[in-house]
Amino acid sequence: MPAAKPLCPATAAFTPTLPHPMPASSMLFRTPVELPAQSPALSADTSVVLLGSCLAIHMGERLTIDLGTTRCCANPFGVLYNPRSIFGALKLLLAPAEDAENCLRDALFEGRDGLWHSWLFSTHFSHNTAEGALQRMRESVENARRLLLGNGNRTCEKPPMLILTFGTDHHYRLTDSDGLRVVANCHKELPARFSEHTDDVNALTALFEDVFNSLQERIPGLQTVLTVSPYRYKKYGFHPSQLSKARLLLLCDAACKAHPEHVHYFPAYEILNDELRDYRFYDADMLHPSPQAVDYIAARFEEWCFDNALLPLAEERRKAHKRAQHRRISPAETTEDNTSRGETTRGK
Repeated sequence: MPAAKPLCPATAAFTPTLPHPMPASSMLFRTPVELPAQSPALSADTSVVLLGSCLAIHMGERLTIDLGTTRCCANPFGVLYNPRSIFGALKLLLAPAEDAENCLRDALFEGRDGLWHSWLFSTHFSHNTAEGALQRMRESVENARRLLLGNGNRTCEKPPMLILTFGTDHHYRLTDSDGLRVVANCHKELPARFSEHTDDVNALTALFEDVFNSLQERIPGLQTVLTVSPYRYKKYGFHPSQLSKARLLLLCDAACKAHPEHVHYFPAYEILNDELRDYRFYDADMLHPSPQAVDYIAARFEEWCFDNALLPLAEERRKAHKRAQHRRISPAETTEDNTSRGETTRGK
């Protein structure tokens, strides 16, 4: 048998070098999203109005605790998913009272379920009478107008903050209105009544500019925060859903670049998909963010824009709110409960 060939010099001289062990304290098993350097300042006397997807409701619930019920209004039209519906809602809030009333009445209809609905609102405002539905909508609109427009003299008041959360650029139009009316909610009407549409980035940007100019004219100094919902639209397919999110992200980017002093982007979409990045941070449907993820996103928002005075105040208010959620048990209830289990306090 021939003798084994000797190792070549290069192989014989090679000694593998193991990487230097990293101390456990410096290990980071996630990629934190860096928040934008420029942020709006949110203080205890700032009013906030949120419009958009479910994320707007969740963030609004937390901000209502932080700021108080008189300082925050979340989704006064119910959940709105697409930019066209959100921008339409803002125009209604800015409209003169008579025009707004006409708009509310014009969008009202009796549905197949016998309830009265609005093409501008979610089913949260539906009612078994037309006047009942209108009254709910009027009250909600008036509350949002109060926070957004103030007493009509914004030069004497601190500018409010407007938070818009975009879910998708898909929107639906009524086919029996010449395809002109964009609906915020289909209210389970027959699918044949609607046509589905998407917008390109240029169209979305033009729509934003139109409503932004109106807002700045009526509310000088208004700070607007844009964000994109991390919810994934499985019904469109994951690739079309990503394309939709991309168009919304480009809209936000264009708006922030055009108005850097007044429009800001908060990366809720990136925080869930790039920082948390795990199915344990999704709800049971594997599409919505879990309550824990929503709390984390809200906490990062507070870290980003709450001023130094509001941070500790908000923390105290959340603690007080949590204590208030605990149900107190009276001594009589305790005795009754023990008796039902065959226990007695005698001799104790």
